[in-house]
Amino acid sequence: MGPSWLSDTEPAARVRTRGLSERSRAAPGRSSSAQLFLIVYAGTADRLYPAGLLAARALERGESVDVLLTFWALMAALKTPAAFANRVSRDYGTQGEAFLELLHERVGASWMDVMRQAQGGSLRVRACAFTLDLFDLTLDDLDPLVEDVVGIGSFIDEAEQGRLLVF
Repeated sequence: MGPSWLSDTEPAARVRTRGLSERSRAAPGRSSSAQLFLIVYAGTADRLYPAGLLAARALERGESVDVLLTFWALMAALKTPAAFANRVSRDYGTQGEAFLELLHERVGASWMDVMRQAQGGSLRVRACAFTLDLFDLTLDDLDPLVEDVVGIGSFIDEAEQGRLLVF
């Protein structure tokens, strides 16, 4: 049984990640038949957190989750994340700061920690090869949760096996 904050019946006001134990990674072959593939390209909190929360929920359901970080999302996954990763898009207007405070208060963890702390399925987070090259980065520049590099074509081919969402 996963944490209550990932339950389908829990009110959103009770979302919490504090106190979760580290999730164990499944073997590379992964046993879960359900697969979720996420392409995350946006680098602001209002896009990163939904991707992290969806990944965490799928993991709690025992699904296999494969995440490709590209463009600004990859910059948000640096060991020292880009400053915009702690901002929201301009769509929020004057309510942006209030939304960000509420998000941090209710979730209590970074978007990457939300995925890192989820338990159940298997998680693989990879960096887009093109974006790494574009910004002259290496895997060593990224948070350790990002475990490998993949080309977009290969990722799309793999995603034919499951559901694909883009953020």
